[in-house]
Amino acid sequence: MKQSYNQAFLDKLREITEANLKDDQFGVSELAEKVGISRSTLYLRVNSLTNKSVSHFICETRLKAAFELLREGSLNISEVAFKVGFGSPTYFSKCFHDFYGFPPGEVGKRNFNSNPHHGLLTGRMSAFFSKHHLFLVASILVVMIIIATIIARPLISIHQESNKSIAVLPFKNLNQDTELQYFSEGVTENILNSLSYIKKLKIISGTSSGAYRETNKSLRQIAKELNASYILEGSVQVQNNYIKVIVQLNDAKKDRLIWSEIFNQELKDILSLQSEIAKQIAQELEIVLSPEEQKKIEKVYTESAEAYNLYLEGRFNYHLRTKEGFENSIRYYQNALKIDSNFCLAYAGLADSYLTGSWYDIFPPEKCIPKSRESAYKALSIQKKLPEAHATLGAIATYFDHNWQEAEYELRLALKLNPGYPRAYKLYSEYLEIIGQEEQARYYLNKAHEFNPTYVNIIWLSYLFYLRHGQYKEALHESNKIYNLNNFEEQYLWRNFFVHIHQDNMDQAIAEYQKLLSLIASEKEAQRLIQIYSISGKKAALAFIAKQEEKDIPLNYNYKRYKYYHIAIYHALSDEKEAALDYLEKAYQNGEKNIRMKTEMAFSKLKNEPRFIELLKKMKQSDQ
Repeated sequence: MKQSYNQAFLDKLREITEANLKDDQFGVSELAEKVGISRSTLYLRVNSLTNKSVSHFICETRLKAAFELLREGSLNISEVAFKVGFGSPTYFSKCFHDFYGFPPGEVGKRNFNSNPHHGLLTGRMSAFFSKHHLFLVASILVVMIIIATIIARPLISIHQESNKSIAVLPFKNLNQDTELQYFSEGVTENILNSLSYIKKLKIISGTSSGAYRETNKSLRQIAKELNASYILEGSVQVQNNYIKVIVQLNDAKKDRLIWSEIFNQELKDILSLQSEIAKQIAQELEIVLSPEEQKKIEKVYTESAEAYNLYLEGRFNYHLRTKEGFENSIRYYQNALKIDSNFCLAYAGLADSYLTGSWYDIFPPEKCIPKSRESAYKALSIQKKLPEAHATLGAIATYFDHNWQEAEYELRLALKLNPGYPRAYKLYSEYLEIIGQEEQARYYLNKAHEFNPTYVNIIWLSYLFYLRHGQYKEALHESNKIYNLNNFEEQYLWRNFFVHIHQDNMDQAIAEYQKLLSLIASEKEAQRLIQIYSISGKKAALAFIAKQEEKDIPLNYNYKRYKYYHIAIYHALSDEKEAALDYLEKAYQNGEKNIRMKTEMAFSKLKNEPRFIELLKKMKQSDQ
């Protein structure tokens, strides 16, 4: 009885699809509406009965109808393509060949039985398979199967171990109102987040793929730069209370479209729509989701479309990394929580904004770090397995509390809950380097870079890591990579100068800093540096540079944040221990958050100094 009921359901779906063959816009949403069930319910039922996505089911129905029309012979290939709902005869031919194993033009030239996948053997080939050849043929087939199995075994193993990687390009905003840009970017980010829970799929972070928002580069080129196998692109349009999302999944390395779908849904269903897109991508890539992965992807954190919309505006403003952006993000998150007080992602967003705003010295840490911690705990009281909140608590423990045990616990938990979470890899790498686990720190930093290959902040961390550990050639290589991405010459010159003074390559270091002073100060100051170095040498030149930076010459904000720490390095490299210690204490009192003193090679001669040891104790890094 159950089997006949299921078959009747599939027959009904085929009947509806066949009745709408000519409509090339007829897709999953339209089929669900005609059947009278939701898209997600339709997907689950079709997938459980056929092990295929709904879009595959529709496509196969179209192709089977096309086969019958081609057998009749009254229409050419282009006419058949349009008659069964393919807008492009070329794309139709490709799909037909993929499904049947031969091009549509072969249909009229072959003799088929009831199963079009198997052509009838005629003529000499039929004669070959006479009775007295059957034993020979069977023997050959057995040998071929054994050989194929032996050859294929390592290939199967390799395939099983290989990682599929995908980059999601920023979805285009098709709304006339440009202020809705936040919405299309929010949809992109949340599809990425859903995909990140799939263990067999490596996600290239939106921070890296976001660099291709206005690019003219081909998908193949983007995939090569991001080291991605697949590229997902799309567009978003909001009209009244409905949202239209168009997605295209491309095999970028083979330069071919794998899957395309148009989703038309009520705005209130946006969260379930995003999770469904993620599940269909997994289906198209032949990834079987575990029950745990499916549960995480399908998780809906709010039933309020209005609260979710405010949350997206909050995320958009948070990513601006400006004072106004952080303040606006907090306001949007708080308004979202007024509508849905159990919206845990809004609490996690608040925690991020307070934390990152404090890190950038926009908010006072003494006021806002407690607010960040409180918001993260509130998020976890609603959803205890929320990796975003655990990662934030790990960052607070690392950089503000110096509580290494708690940092270890929170960051490892964030990674366990979501192994595809790039921010957690980055934070965990920073924590490991601070406590002196260099090899492990490098491993997790490399993992963060895999997820975010063009994210400048990750490459900056890599540059600093190599510099602190005396790998100067590698540090210069990373400096060049950063320059190729952002073309900020002042930063480039300063980075290279910093490497050269660590190498004690003073001629090259002074040459780099001379160029820097010409750009950010004056030619007169640049010439003074050259004169001081040529007359008085290394110590005098570094003392001059220290004074330049102490009087706030217009260096990049990131350098200013560590002003006294850098000046301490200049004195340490000049063997001026007391002056170096004075500035390290000044850096600590000034709230500079660079707490990697313990691993900084420039301070190697200070490690036995009582004042240095006392500072490490204050930062809870001392081994004594």
